[in-house]
Amino acid sequence: MTPVRRAAVRMPTPSQRAASGNIGVKEIERLIQKLEIDKEILADQEGHENEEAAN
Repeated sequence: MTPVRRAAVRMPTPSQRAASGNIGVKEIERLIQKLEIDKEILADQEGHENEEAAN
């Protein structure tokens, strides 16, 4: 089974964050979304590695 690639969430650069001042709710929501996607990708990769080791 081929791993599913998900679209990356575009994150602001450090200079963009600095220019906007405090971190807002939308940025926090984007960070949470990115972490959830990364967690899924890592879980998928780990599952594939375990399947390959079992074979």
